[in-house]
Amino acid sequence: MAYLVVTSSGFIKRVILPRVSTAIHADVTVTDISVHPFSKITVRGLKVQVKGQEPFITAPEVRASYSLWSILRGKPRISEIALISPTVNLVENPDGSSNWDTLKASGKKPSESKSSRPGKSSKPAQIEVRKATLSNATFRKVKYYPGNHRDSLEVANVNLTLANVKNGQTGTLQLNAYLQMENNPTHRPGGPFAGRGEWQF
Repeated sequence: MAYLVVTSSGFIKRVILPRVSTAIHADVTVTDISVHPFSKITVRGLKVQVKGQEPFITAPEVRASYSLWSILRGKPRISEIALISPTVNLVENPDGSSNWDTLKASGKKPSESKSSRPGKSSKPAQIEVRKATLSNATFRKVKYYPGNHRDSLEVANVNLTLANVKNGQTGTLQLNAYLQMENNPTHRPGGPFAGRGEWQF
């Protein structure tokens, strides 16, 4: 019974996500979440938004397939990580504030004293990722100036596939994207710029 409650969509949305929201100082909401703790997590309708600002991240679907036992043994084995049509918005207002200020603040760690740092570096984690995909993603940065002028940069139709990532092995990476940039004509010369690129490694 406890297993069914803790892994239910309602429990996660009412109990877990509010705690995550408090930790990062932003509202984290989903329309649905399905959890199979030993093997798979699927999230639909993800949104991360600071109050009073435009959403920072939205994603119709995020899913991950993994082996929990391998993670517990310290050798994570991930079958799949997929982000479907995510959108990342970075918005800077004329007063210098932005829609990710509180997120940056929550990510800062207190400084460590030299005596508390380990003397030797630890061994690298043994990680295996069979496939990670980023499908139809959009990354957008907008900086507003007084008078409703703005600079904008958008990287759209981003498709990235990363396969067979493992310690000591050769993986593959494929990436293609569309870039569009427009400078604020009041502050900088030049007009819109657009370009398309594709890379394979």
